[in-house]
Amino acid sequence: MPLIEWTPALSVGVDLIDAQHQKLLAIANELHDAMLEHRAKQVLGQTLADLIDYTHTHFATEERFFAEFDYPDKEAHMAEHRTLSSKVVELKAEFDAGNTAVTLEVMRFLKQWITEHLAGEDLKFAPFLREHGVR
Repeated sequence: MPLIEWTPALSVGVDLIDAQHQKLLAIANELHDAMLEHRAKQVLGQTLADLIDYTHTHFATEERFFAEFDYPDKEAHMAEHRTLSSKVVELKAEFDAGNTAVTLEVMRFLKQWITEHLAGEDLKFAPFLREHGVR
């Protein structure tokens, strides 16, 4: 059972960003499945590492658009990116240190992040990008 399912409500209407959001959901769902199936620590650790890597890739994409089109709220949005990135890295470090409870915290964090950030904050910049011809 997936942690989060892709729905039209999560779409920002920009193909590249929507595809990246779907990839983030897939990684989050893979992590959730691995946790539920009690897979080896190495699998969970690698999936967390994949999530960190892809999060950086995704945030860089958004921030390139912000810079290219001078998105007016870019500083606040980029600050949120830094906060989210730091949190994921911190959770990975705790997991690597043997804190098994962190997997539940990671799941709660991911679900909240995806539902609030993607469906909330990212939807704020979507009309701006579409006005600048980004599809």
